[in-house]
Amino acid sequence: MMVLSSLKSGLRRVLGQTQLVSRIDQLSSDIQSLRRRIDFHIEAVRAFDLGERARTLGELITPKAALGIKKRRFGCEGDGGYVMLPSIEGQHVALSFGVGTNATWDADVAADGLLVHQFDHTISDPPIIDDRIIFHRQQIMAKPAASGVTLSQILDELKVTAQAPTILKIDIEGDEWAVFDAVSDDALFRISQIVCEFHFFDRIAHDATYATYARVLRKLNNRFQSVHVHANNYAPMLLLGGVPFPCVLEVSYASRSHYKFEETTERFPGSLDNPNKMDTPDYYLGRFEF
Repeated sequence: MMVLSSLKSGLRRVLGQTQLVSRIDQLSSDIQSLRRRIDFHIEAVRAFDLGERARTLGELITPKAALGIKKRRFGCEGDGGYVMLPSIEGQHVALSFGVGTNATWDADVAADGLLVHQFDHTISDPPIIDDRIIFHRQQIMAKPAASGVTLSQILDELKVTAQAPTILKIDIEGDEWAVFDAVSDDALFRISQIVCEFHFFDRIAHDATYATYARVLRKLNNRFQSVHVHANNYAPMLLLGGVPFPCVLEVSYASRSHYKFEETTERFPGSLDNPNKMDTPDYYLGRFEF
């Protein structure tokens, strides 16, 4: 633009041809308009791509209803409570990954007769004392390491089998993606339900991150069916390429080996749901169809 300005000044001094100068002004305006149009199309391509990514991930999570089984809420009314299916006959163990100061889910599951093993390396002591709750101060890792323990190692140590599978609640602040990405199908086969808080959907513009998320959700979808979704309203609701999507999403899964499913017209949040942040309205997800 500085070149065009200098050219105009030179023409005024030397030629005095106002018509030519006017033509240059028009050319300058056309260049700016073209630049804006190019920028718009570049951004539009990115937005459509981002929206397609959000829809692809959403399709893998769209819930169905468990045939003949009503859901229940386990845990407190706000953050830390989850909607899921009751335990099945013959279950003895539940796993709680990521506890913090809220163990109300653990207490309700223990009251149902299951022995709950808690794992959290960020706290020194369990938030509640209960004979049916065992606390382990260990970090959940994707791969074996001296600093923590993997999901497969825990299942092996507790002798969890496919015939008496466990229930898994996992809220480990983003590490869930790496844990599920690394876990074997054999380990997943020994789990009847997963209640997971998935974090950081705002990062799917990054190619490697999106590839990981898609791979994990496909792996889980092969073995499990989503039966409930709920957005955590402590995090923002995003607009990903025009597609509304929660930054943090709670998903309740049920094993395809232990349950049957049917289409549902249920809308989320439902009567069993409560906002995580109780003084702020829940995010409306509708049927969470894409």
